Amino acid sequence: MEKDVKTALILGGGGSKGAVQAGFLRALEKLEVEIGLVVAASVGAINGAFFAAGVSPRDMLREWAKVRRRDLFGFNWQLLRKWTRARSVFSPRRLRRFLADRLPARTFEELAVPLVVVTTDLGTGAPYLLESGNLIDAIVASCAVPGLLPPVRSADGRLLIDGALSDNVPVDVAFRRGADRVLGILCRTCAACGPRDLGLGSMLGQAFGIAVDCKWRADARRYADRPDVLIIEPEIGVNVPSLDFTHGEELWRAGYRQSRRELEEWLRKDELAAAS
Repeated sequence: MEKDVKTALILGGGGSKGAVQAGFLRALEKLEVEIGLVVAASVGAINGAFFAAGVSPRDMLREWAKVRRRDLFGFNWQLLRKWTRARSVFSPRRLRRFLADRLPARTFEELAVPLVVVTTDLGTGAPYLLESGNLIDAIVASCAVPGLLPPVRSADGRLLIDGALSDNVPVDVAFRRGADRVLGILCRTCAACGPRDLGLGSMLGQAFGIAVDCKWRADARRYADRPDVLIIEPEIGVNVPSLDFTHGEELWRAGYRQSRRELEEWLRKDELAAAS
């Protein structure tokens, strides 16, 4: 790609299926696609932050291959005492510790590539963008699936929840931040498969995924005919619940294979258009 062209990367939600995104990042690396901006929501904010901090897709694969739900989510014991007044099924402590132990940066300002994290303002339902200050707070806010993780209060007093609810395909954000082209990948929920178990966490995760799926399919269709936007929708081929982290390597490899194929075709068309 031309050096003077700014290419943005968008990464949305998908829970454990975020491993697909690491395969996508590996394909970009192998094809030497230079990324000048990352806009991300939900689990995409985790992958996006590691990428923007300079962590290689190979290292991200190793994390996805070994991480398990217990590493990220611990039961919120307030649920037993407060019941309906408790804010979530899980506590965010383990997720925060996971990020603090592995992420090389603590603030947006330390990142090698600019990052915009999409969250949702619980009061208005509108997207709320974070791009400066505490990085871990921003990531946890963008991953705060209602019912599973508690909202995070911003510096200006807003309650922030999962960014995938309001903008899981933040193409417009990328263009407003100066991007010339946008590349992204979706991690779809298999709505027809249903959850593998009927536990509260699994059902909440599945329901959230279905709701977000409906919105992002409509959003992705808006950009289907634009030559400066590529949104990859990989076929995972296996039903992976949002909280099942036992398929990391399988998902990573599926994401890599399909992303590389579509990226190569898109880049060829882009080169032909530039030469004409």
